Amino acid sequence: MLKKEGNRLDQEWISLMKEAHQLGLSIVEVKEFIYLNPKEPVSK
Repeated sequence: MLKKEGNRLDQEWISLMKEAHQLGLSIVEVKEFIYLNPKEPVSK
């Protein structure tokens, strides 16, 4: 059960990293963004 959940999260991270790469963001920038903006709607 835990393995399946972890795998799903891995897939989400992989897709996030692919999107970030296409946008020209580094993994560090994405991680910082996620940690600085936990579960909050993005508004600009």
